[in-house]
This record gives sequence, C-alpha cells and structure tokens, in this order.
Amino acid sequence: MILRAFRLLAFGALISVAELAAGQARVVFTVDATGPTTTISPHIYGVNGGLRPSGLRSIRVGGNRYSGYNWETNHSNAGSDYFHSSDLHLVKGLGPDTPPGEAIRPKMVEAAELGASLVVTVPMAGHVAADIKGNVLETETAPSPRWRAVEARKSSVYPGSELSLTPDESDGYVFTDELVNWVEQTRSPEQTVFYSLGNEPALWDGTHPRLYGTTNPTFAEIGRKSISHASAIKAIAPDALVLGGVTYGWGAMVNLGGAADFDRRVPAPRATPGLHFNRWLLKTLAAEENKRGRPLVEVLDFHWYPEARGGGVRVTFDGVLDNRPEVVAARLQAPRSLWDPSYTEASWITKASTRGEPIRLLRRVQSDIDELKPGAKMAITEYNYGGGNHISGALAQADVLGILGREGVFMAHWWPIERHGDRDFIRAGFEVFTDFDGRGGRFGEASLPTTNSDVEAASVYASQSASRPGEVILVALNKAPHPLEAEVRMTGRATYRAAEVFRLTDSEAALRRVGSLGMGRGNTLRYEMPPYSASTIRLTSAQEGAAE
Repeated sequence: MILRAFRLLAFGALISVAELAAGQARVVFTVDATGPTTTISPHIYGVNGGLRPSGLRSIRVGGNRYSGYNWETNHSNAGSDYFHSSDLHLVKGLGPDTPPGEAIRPKMVEAAELGASLVVTVPMAGHVAADIKGNVLETETAPSPRWRAVEARKSSVYPGSELSLTPDESDGYVFTDELVNWVEQTRSPEQTVFYSLGNEPALWDGTHPRLYGTTNPTFAEIGRKSISHASAIKAIAPDALVLGGVTYGWGAMVNLGGAADFDRRVPAPRATPGLHFNRWLLKTLAAEENKRGRPLVEVLDFHWYPEARGGGVRVTFDGVLDNRPEVVAARLQAPRSLWDPSYTEASWITKASTRGEPIRLLRRVQSDIDELKPGAKMAITEYNYGGGNHISGALAQADVLGILGREGVFMAHWWPIERHGDRDFIRAGFEVFTDFDGRGGRFGEASLPTTNSDVEAASVYASQSASRPGEVILVALNKAPHPLEAEVRMTGRATYRAAEVFRLTDSEAALRRVGSLGMGRGNTLRYEMPPYSASTIRLTSAQEGAAE
C-alpha cells in the first residue's frame, strides 16, 4: 500500500498529515469538550509494590501476608504461599527487635513523600503470627501458642485500658483499634490513609488454613466481622474511608467461593447471574449504617485478575509473559469486560457463570451499588493483565486506567506477578497517563465524553484540568497489529490550534515526543497511529495559546 503519510519536519515542529490511500484502516473518535464530565479519582493510579511509575498517587499495604501480620512484632505468616512459615519476611534485612508497625511505616513515609494515599490492611481472619519459628504444623492450627488472637477493640478484653503505641507483645492479643491508633499517630498530618478490611476472605481456608481453619467463611461471618472491625476503625479515625469486601474475583463476588449460606441470601437480581455476595454485603452494611446513623464502609473493594484466554492460555498468571499473537489479542480485548455490553470474552466466567452474556463488571457492580447502597465507591485493589515485558501489557494497562477514570472508579492498585525485569512496559502504560512528557505532564482530573467507531481496534480517552481549561489531553490506543488512521473530531465552542504528540511503541518501554500536529477544518485532527501503540496528545485551544 502506498501512503502519502505525515512527515516529521523537525523535532518539535509541525507534522503535516496528508490523505491516506484508499483501504487504510480507519477509526473515528469524537470528543465533547463541553459535555458532562466524570471526576477522575487520583487514587486509581496506584500499585501494591514492585513498581514505582512516575506520577504514582496511591500505595497499598496488603496481600496474603498481611492477613497474618502482627503489627506489634512484625511477625507474619505466609500461609500456603510458602510452607505456612511464620517469620520476618515483611521486614527483610531487619532483626527481631524492630519497632511496631515496621512493615507499614516505610510505605507510609514513601507515600507521604510522593503525595500519594496509603491503604492499610487490617487483619480480620481471627489470628496473626505469634513467632518467627518457621513452618506452622497442622497440629499447631489456631488457636495455639503459634498465634495471637485478633480482636476489634482493646476494651473488649481490657475494659478501661488506654491504647498504646508500644503494646504488650506477650498478652496473646492484637487489637484493630490499637493498630489504627498507631497509624493515625504515626502518619503525616496531611496524609490520606484508608483502611481495608482483611484480604480475600473467601480464600482464607485455602491460603491460611493454619491461621483460619479449613471451613469456607460464610456471608454471616464476613458481615459480622466487617461491621465489628469497621466500627473499631471509625472510633479512632471517624473521617477515614474504609474498604470492605476485598474479594478475590468473580467467584467470591457471586458466592464467596462457595459459602454455605450464599443461596439463602439476597435473591438474584434481574441480571444473570447476580453478584450475590456483593449484593448481600451492600444491603447488610447499608442496614447497619442506617441503624447507627453513620457510615462504616464507604468503598466496595474487589480484585480482578482477568480470566480471559487466547489460544487456551490465560492472559495473566500462567500466561503473564506469554506474548504469542492469540494471547496478545485476548489481553488487548480483556479490559472491555470491565464495561462493554457488546463484548463477551473467552473464559470460564462467560461459559459457566454468565451463560454467554458479557461480564461488564464495573457497570454491573455500579448497578448493585445504586440499588442497594447509593453513594458507595468502587475499588480494585489488586489487578494484573500480564504482558509486562511486551507492548501489549502497556496497552492493556493504559486501557484499564482510561476505563477506571471514565467509569468513576475510586481506587485501584496494580499487583506484581511478573519478575522485576519484566515490568517495564507496565510502568510505561501508567506513564501514558501519569507522566507522558517526562516533566510531570498527566491526564486531567475530569473525563470528557467520547465516542469511538471501532472499540475492538482502538480506545480513546479525553480529559481536562481546572488549572488549564483551554487544554485537552487525549490518550489514543491502537490495539491492532497494523496502522490506524485516526480522525479526531472535537466538538464544543473552543477552537484548537495544535496537538503535541507523545508516543509509546514496541521499540522501547518509554514515551517519546514525536512532534506536533496541525488541526484541520472543523476542529478535526488526523493522525496515523502506528501498530500496537499508545499516543498521548496535548491539544491546545487558541485561547489557551494566547494566554501563554
């Protein structure tokens, strides 16, 4: 195919774009710069660990280890992840006499330095590690001397006792309100801290059988513990937001992984199938809050490791670094299951659970929230779409961030599955939004309405910032293995004069400035997107340019 394509006249100069020959793949985006906006939460740009992209806005202290973390001594238990070992893994390199909370404090300091929020996991399974003697035998399952009991309030065991920043390490108990008091007394005054009620409770009987036991948790137990620990948190930090649910994925959202009482709870909603546990928890928490006259749990949290498969291989976990074409194709389409009512992925979920219907996860959950606990927020505090060593990982990561912002999700944190040397494209995917120019340039805080003529081949997201009202930031993703001619139609009263382009391709895991595009007639921009690429485009209006 012969193309009369744009040519870069000089770095930073105007790129002229001519018409492309007939047959070139084409996509049309429209951006309504005066339409209703959705506020983009800064907390969606978050991670758990193993990655520090520029512009990070949230850090989570969580995961399986924190289900058995004793903040008084920094002892923790690995559960079935590593021989049920109780040790000092969370404070590696430090001795046994570390001060309380040392598995939390460094991340607290780092978050404060970055201006990022912090999520602290509150153990809720019932026990935490009592020692660092290594493997816990089945005969030492809690309750036993290898464990300390977790109670929500210190006063339930020691009436009238004050909370301590250096609690008694040998009394057999660890208290949630005492942990929260330590966090509140230790954090920077201006720092935002959220509290998470445990971690993946539906898996406790599998990940932590020595700590919890081997019987699957029930709806009733998780509801009771959530209310008890949330009320203890609020007694110390009444203004802190609390995350509840913290489910591992679809199976837990539906029935808590097979809870004995799941089918006697809230009837299935009109959607097929209903996310039964989510609905039950929302209804239960709303009723308790109405009774108490104050909020307990403001955020419904769930984890999402996509089950989508390409060529029979899952895009993450076993296929996390599998970049064969069929896996790449599935990875690039998988984010659509977060929202798209026209997309049905290939997975056990759509085969056995939704019966061929799209997952549309965020919109399904939002519908339940609107019905049962209006005003509650959504969080996805663990997710990973794979491909950290490949451009497909960057594009999937960027696509997810765009969707989270557009759909109004409150908080999200990427979880590391890839090895340290295989995460560079994930970092680049973040920086498409959080530092596209290497100088702190980031996507705005207000999502603008867009349309897209081909959601399979491409994605587009648009934003504005109150600090620069004459500027629009676009993120355009080409998910196809061939170039796409994009036509961007800007609607609204402003006239845009130029578009500065920063681009990410498979050549390196970094964005590069490639120049500027001139606007065409009718506030239209024409741009050829390279195969498998992300482009962050800074549009400047004539009014904004005149003010500079």
